Amino acid sequence: MDRPFRQLIQESSRLHHLGQPKAARDLEQEALEVGTEQDVNTLGYCYLFQQNDLERATALFRKNAEDYPASWNAHDSLAEALALQGEIGESLDCYRIAFEMAPSGHRARIRRTMDRLSALN
Repeated sequence: MDRPFRQLIQESSRLHHLGQPKAARDLEQEALEVGTEQDVNTLGYCYLFQQNDLERATALFRKNAEDYPASWNAHDSLAEALALQGEIGESLDCYRIAFEMAPSGHRARIRRTMDRLSALN
């Protein structure tokens, strides 16, 4: 029986805290194979804001954008992480993709963010 994403992530975290990083990574990889776009995006934000691991969060957001190229939200999340890393040019590219696909209710926020980042670039 396949284990659900959340269970795999919780077990991965437990193993990590027990000092078993390889087993933890293996379970996280298994979780990523069964996780939905939203699952992976949420995990990315957990790494970003709870664990302060910008590199891992960015990798997860990048995976999501690659796995779900038609998702404005995947590109928006990747753009946010890239901006936090100081990768302004790549962040703006991702925000442009997100802006083109985003529902109208999200476009103003994305446009403001793009304008702010453009001033830094």
